[in-house]
Amino acid sequence: MISLLAPIMDQIPLQAPVGRSILIPCSLPANSSESLKWFYWQEDQSHDVLFYWNPSGKTEIPDKYRDRVEAFNTELSSGNISVRLNDVVVVDDKKTFYASVGWTGGPNPCDPCCESTLQVSAPYQDLVLTVNETTKNATCTARGGYPRPRVSWTGQNKSGSAQLHGALTELLQDPTEKTFSVESSVSVKDLQSVTCLIYNPHSNQTIRKNVEIYVSGESQTQNHWVFVTLAISAILVLLLWLFRKYIPWRICFGCTVNIPAAAAAADATGADDDDDAAEDEVTADDENAADDDDIAAADDDDAVAADDAAEDDVIADDDDIAADDDDDAVAADDAAEDDVIADDDDIAAGADDDDDDAAAAEDDVTDDDDAVAADDDAAAAEGETK
Repeated sequence: MISLLAPIMDQIPLQAPVGRSILIPCSLPANSSESLKWFYWQEDQSHDVLFYWNPSGKTEIPDKYRDRVEAFNTELSSGNISVRLNDVVVVDDKKTFYASVGWTGGPNPCDPCCESTLQVSAPYQDLVLTVNETTKNATCTARGGYPRPRVSWTGQNKSGSAQLHGALTELLQDPTEKTFSVESSVSVKDLQSVTCLIYNPHSNQTIRKNVEIYVSGESQTQNHWVFVTLAISAILVLLLWLFRKYIPWRICFGCTVNIPAAAAAADATGADDDDDAAEDEVTADDENAADDDDIAAADDDDAVAADDAAEDDVIADDDDIAADDDDDAVAADDAAEDDVIADDDDIAAGADDDDDDAAAAEDDVTDDDDAVAADDDAAAAEGETK
């Protein structure tokens, strides 16, 4: 009796992805090749033959497995009667294959030999997880997988992680490819995050997807702070715009003093000059007091008018500065300084004219005194004549 290797008596589990190849193994003793009469592989349930061989070198492959099954002819002498199944498809799942062997010179020691059961798997793809904020339901979908998956859910709340129950799961099988598409939904009320897990029992692989869930109260709080931030920013921008538009002064870069301050200093100097001139005119003569008052009043009116004109010029220059760029601002500042200098010249000229008027008045007084003296001389002469 021929001694056979132990593996040919055991059932061997096989696992193959769709579209790949799988080796269906079987090894006979090395010295058994001379006693080997024939062998073939077949399915356990349907008894369909995959591959047939005899010592004359004849091989047969039925149409069902043509171009999908191949043997290792060069290794038959060493007892290797394994075959390779190519392009595994879903319908190959759960098929049991075994070898039948014919011997010369004795009964068949194994029947069947090298029995193997194939498990086929296809990975699930395009996993998508969405959350409906209105209904507070999460939906998980995937497609193209095999066999039927095991779908599970976990959620995260304030207390920690928890297994979710009550999920509604639906499966659809492609009539041609025989692969499955899965859709599962579960409630996610009061959860901060949710995870969908799809497990493939044949490949022992799990795919998962996680999404964060925004609780309505937290969302409203976040929106509130966003609104407050935007409102504060808008107020600051408005205040800055009002400050630039209506504050009647600007800093003159490159100048030693600010324009309004220079104008005020010039006005004060002119006022002091007017006061000195008025004091000189009062001390000239009592009869010219009324004239001096009129001159002082005129000088005050001129000073007020000059101040008003200078302020109008400064305000106008400020508006021009706000509308123009930095170069225009410098030009406007220079123009404002020229206006102030011109006003000072006008005030000085008015003061000179007032001095001339006062001198003329003194000359009139002198002429009056001369007339009085002439009258006195005439009266004295007349008295002497009498």
